[in-house]
Order: sequence, then C-alpha cells, then structure tokens
Amino acid sequence: MKIRFSSLLIILLSAVFALLFILQDIKGISLPVFRNLENNLLDLKFKVRGSQPVWPDQVIIGIDERSLARLGRHPWPRSVYKDLFLRLAEYKPKAVGMDLTFADPDKTAEQAYSLFQKLEEKYYQFYARGDNPEYENFASSMSSELQIDRFLAEAISKVPNLVGGFYNIYDPEEAKKVKVGEGDLYRILDTSEIKGVLFQEVQEATLPHTEALRTSIPIIAAAVPKQGFVELIADRDGAIRRTLLVIQRNLHFYPSIAFQLASVVKGEDISLEFDRRGVKNLKLGNQGIPVDRFGLININFLKRNPTYPILSFYDVAYGDIDKKLIENKVVWVGVTSPVITKETFKTPYSSFTPGVQIHANIADNIVNKTYLAPVKNSWVYELILIFVLGGLMLFTLTRLNPLWAMLSTLIMMAASFLGDTFFLFSKNLLFQETIPLVQLASTYLIVTAYRFFIEERESRFVRHAFRHYVSPAVVDKIMESPERLALGGDKKVLTVLFSDIRNFTPLSEKLPPKELTRFINDYMSEMTQAVFKHQGLLDKYMGDALMAIFGAPVDDPEHPIHACEAALDMIHKLPLIRERWPVDTINCGVGVHTGEMIVGNMGSQEVFDYTVVGDNVNLGARLEKSNKVYGTNIILSEETYNLVKGKAFCRELDLIRVRGKEKPSRIFELLSIGHGEEKEKELAERFNDGLNKYRQRKWDDAILAFNLCLKIKPDDNPSKLFIQRAEAFRKSPPEDAWQGIYKAG
Repeated sequence: MKIRFSSLLIILLSAVFALLFILQDIKGISLPVFRNLENNLLDLKFKVRGSQPVWPDQVIIGIDERSLARLGRHPWPRSVYKDLFLRLAEYKPKAVGMDLTFADPDKTAEQAYSLFQKLEEKYYQFYARGDNPEYENFASSMSSELQIDRFLAEAISKVPNLVGGFYNIYDPEEAKKVKVGEGDLYRILDTSEIKGVLFQEVQEATLPHTEALRTSIPIIAAAVPKQGFVELIADRDGAIRRTLLVIQRNLHFYPSIAFQLASVVKGEDISLEFDRRGVKNLKLGNQGIPVDRFGLININFLKRNPTYPILSFYDVAYGDIDKKLIENKVVWVGVTSPVITKETFKTPYSSFTPGVQIHANIADNIVNKTYLAPVKNSWVYELILIFVLGGLMLFTLTRLNPLWAMLSTLIMMAASFLGDTFFLFSKNLLFQETIPLVQLASTYLIVTAYRFFIEERESRFVRHAFRHYVSPAVVDKIMESPERLALGGDKKVLTVLFSDIRNFTPLSEKLPPKELTRFINDYMSEMTQAVFKHQGLLDKYMGDALMAIFGAPVDDPEHPIHACEAALDMIHKLPLIRERWPVDTINCGVGVHTGEMIVGNMGSQEVFDYTVVGDNVNLGARLEKSNKVYGTNIILSEETYNLVKGKAFCRELDLIRVRGKEKPSRIFELLSIGHGEEKEKELAERFNDGLNKYRQRKWDDAILAFNLCLKIKPDDNPSKLFIQRAEAFRKSPPEDAWQGIYKAG
C-alpha cells in the first residue's frame, strides 16, 4: 500500500510540473525561483560549452588604459574624437558602430569661444575694423577652430555607414529636462525609425516604453544617418543575458545600436509586427529574429573576453597602424578599460565585460545567425520529457534504496543537463531545462521524505531509544550492522584522550552543590562538543574527568590529529567557561595516546558499553595526570607525536618511565596545529637545547638555556621545573647510571 501511494505521489508531482511548464512556457507566467535557476543554468551552459567561432571581420577601437595614459582622464576634448573619425574615414571601414554619445556641447571649446569673442570685441573698441588684415585672418581662423562640435560633426559625416548611439530616458521627470528642441531631435531620428505594424485591436504596443531619447547634440546627431539605443537590459542579479532589440516612444519604434548596425551591414530594413500577445515578428529583411513577445533576444556569448580584437583608440587616432586592420571591416568605437566601471557589465563569462564587446557580440549573432533560438515546438518535447522523467523516477524510487535512488537521480539530472548542453545548446538551440531538473530533485526529496517519515517510523523509534545511552555515531553503526550489539570486540589502533579539571577541589568547596552541578554540566557540555566536532566518541564521564576515543566505531585514518585538534579546542574553551563562572583558577589537563587496544561492546547481556580496554588506555590516563608535574595543558605520547609530526607543532618535554613499564617513553607538549608560530619555534628550540644539556649533566648550561626560555615565555612551567631539577642535581649529582629518565607515578 505504501509503494502504491509513493507511485501515486510521483505521478501527481509529474502532473504538477507539467502544469507549471504550461503556465510558464505557454501562458507566460514565470515564478522568480524558476527564472533565477534558469539564469544560473544558462551561465553554466556557456562555461561547459566553451568558445565558438566569432565574426573575423569585426574589430573594436577601445578607449583603453594605453589611451587614458596618453590622452589623460576621460572624457576627452571633442578634438580627440575628431582626429579619430578623420583617420577612420581614411581607413574606409565597411561600417562603424559608435558606442558614444555627445549629449552636451563641448564646454571647454564653448567657454574658450565666448572668451575669444569678448577679447575680439575689446580689440575693435580700440582699433578700427579692417586696419589689421593679419589680425582679421587670425580672428577668422580662431573663431572656426573653437567651434569644435561642428568640426567633429563634419569628421563623423565622412565616415561611411556610421551608426550612432542614444540613451532612453524612462523617468518622466528626467525626460522633462530634454524636451527643449525635441521636435528637431525626433526629425533627425526619422531615418532611424522602424515601421511597426500593430494588431488592429492593440492600442499600445507591448514593448518597453521610453519617455524621451537622449542623443548627441543636434549638430552631431544630424551627421549620423542611422542611430540606435545603447542600453543593455540586466536581469535581477545584474547580469546581461538578454537584450532588447526594439524600443518604443509613443508608438514610434527604434532599434538597438547592434540591430541597427546589422541592418546597415546587410543592407536590409528592419520590420516589426504585433499580435494580441505582443511582438509577433521581428525581421531583418526576410530573416526572422527569435525574440519573445517583449522584443527580447537571448544573447549567445561566443567566447570569453576579449571576444573581438581591440585596437587602442590612441594608436588609431595618432599612431601608425596597418590599414588592413580596419579596411572593409565592421568597426566599433567604445570604452574597453575596466577603470570606467559604468561601461562594464556582468555576463556569464565575466563580471567586467565592456558594453561595446556585448554590442559587437549581438551584431555578430544577428548578422551571422548565431543567436540562441528556442527549439521549435519545444513545449511538446518538454511535456514528453516531464512524463518520461516521472516514469524513470517511479521505477527508481520504488525499486531502489535511498542511496542508489539518489545516485540514479543525480545521474539523470547530469544526463539531462549535459545532453541539452552538447546536443542542443552547442548548436545555438535553447531548451528550458529548469523544470525537468527541479522535477527530478523535488520528486526525489518529497518521495524520500515521505518514505522516511512514514515507512521508517519504527527504525527512528529504535534510534531514538539508543541515543539516550550511546553516541549517535554508535547508533548509526548499530543500525547498519545490528550484530554489533553482541558482546566482544576488535583489536584496533586507536587514539584515546583523557581530560580532567585542574584545581577542582577549591572550586567544589567554594560553590553550593546545585551551582557545582550546573558548572560541571556546563563544563562537560563544552568539552563534549570539542570531542564530537573532531569525530571523536565520548566514552564516559568520570566525575570531573572524561574519556574519549578517536578512530572508532567509524574508521578514521586521521584519528591522531583529530584527537589533537579536540584537545586544543578544549583548552580554547576555558576562557569562555571562566567568563560564565567565578572560576579564574580553573584549568584543564589532557593526555593523548595512540596504540593498539580492544574496542567493542563490553558488559553484561543486559547492560553494556561501547568502550576500549588495554595497557595503552591506561597510558593515556597517566599522561593526563603528568600535566600536574610539568604545569602543562596537553601531553602527547611518543606514538601519537610520530603520527602527527608535520601536522601539529610540539616540543619534547621529558623521557619518563611509567609504573608497570620497563621501557621509557618520550612525552611531548602539544602547542598548536600546523607548523607553529615563530615564538613557539624559538621556545621549542631553546627548550630542546636545555633538555640536551640537562641529559649531558651540563647543569649550568642547561639552567642558562631554560632561563632563555623564560625570557621568551615568562610563565613557562616546564622550564621552571627543569631549572629546579638542574639546580638540585648541581648540588647533589645523580648516580652514574642516570640516563635523564623521570619515573612517573
């Protein structure tokens, strides 16, 4: 019955996603979450697909860093642009896209001209007209030179097939500022206008509406026979993925600069037709352009920046470049320097793509038909795919366990995405991939959640019961292999950690019983979190101490370093505990040892614990107690040190022989994870030198070395201890058989 309900749930989800697709693709109702996912998938497709061939006959003249270094801060005087366009006219390009707008008169020339007129007027007040022919010639020449806008317009008019740019103003208040002289302005733009055919019942076109157009000043705009708007439409995340090819103002339609340039290059007119839903047809000659009902086209970004060759503005205007680089080519003029940030945009390939590169890419798409076009009748294939995927999920989720079902779902998602990318997208075909991918992920999550909450209720009950007695990691292992509940164990190399509270007796006498209990609970909670954080297993609490195991029950090849990380975490938590409690003198001692031990469930048939036993466990406990002798926080055994050397920074403390062991062992103080700070390295080096002198019975040299340690770290307890030992041995030397070994309790 459960499987049957799961099957019905999958079928229902397939129907829901089919409905979502119908609303989005056919009815045009799109949820923001799907739009965002589709945008992210589109970006990923570009990166996976890689670069495609670009139009070799297109080049960009860029306002780049070299030009800014030579010509100064942008914007430049109009005379600079005049020089460029005069050179362009000589090089005879096929067409030019001018991604520049000269919206205001040249202020510098305007002010200079006004000043010159005043000077000229003063001159005539003192000298009769016509008395100085040389001055008359000079005045006439200067008057002409200072009318730079007129000269720029003349230079622009000499460039063949030049397309200029203008801006749309959508804010009504801002639009009022450009109303003066607009009649002349819009008459100038008549040659750029598209003739749109409206559907008879449509009173207002569905295209975005602009309140006004900000072109170059009339004298310059009149020199440009064809113009187009330069705005790029960004998605909600600020990225450019689509572009508007046509804008309207009071049912007058104007193309984008890229679309206008494509029209000039191909020598074909743009036509526009509407129906009830919006844009029905947008054509360049007989070539249909794949736009949506709002006039938007998906840009096919053909390669990473720079997409097209860039010639420096300065080199073209004032340098000596090869004429063949420009002759009979489509040329764009615009900003390419990332310094001028308002002219850079985010695209699937880069966060700083010059706008002129994007315009050139759009023109390339249109002229060479490399734009992204929707798959014909894609809604049919999409619906088929939704139900096919539903059928595959029906098999997957009812026949396989959750892990294999998840892997199968991921494989289907990857196959769907990669198939779309390499078989459709690489051929410039767009297929809406979002809903099928969301369908796969959602179906898996929803059905798996249903099965988890309903079908595994009994299993969860068992888990919940066991979590009261053992750690979650042990419960997971038990659920995977119930036979682990049997008594007995395995012999494994593990790391054991012992930790207890220092100066606990004064604290227990100071705090009332309830407060003391709360303190111990708080302290143990912090210490336990440190164990769990680094993949350890809490074995038991022993009054003010705890014992933890690393490397079991879940195998962990890095258990020695994880135990060291947990030990340092415990020490780092002490200041937080001191802030919450009146326990300024409270401290913590930790002992860590790695060795072979018996691990498993041990106890009676009724009650048992997952724990470890063996001599190596006892050694870990003795190391923890040794911290009292040396005044340290963390002591490692030699076995643990050898396994973490290079990953943790330690210093050798002593050579000790513990009770019950004949062979002495070196012990180490853990200072930090990694290669150690400079101060720690210097301390360890000095201390090691003192230790060597101590073992060589060079008591004075040893004392000197340990005193140098105290200059580095005045409260270094091990150095103080060895100074005391050396001074004692200097007064009463040890027996000849002494080997520098300390007998630990």
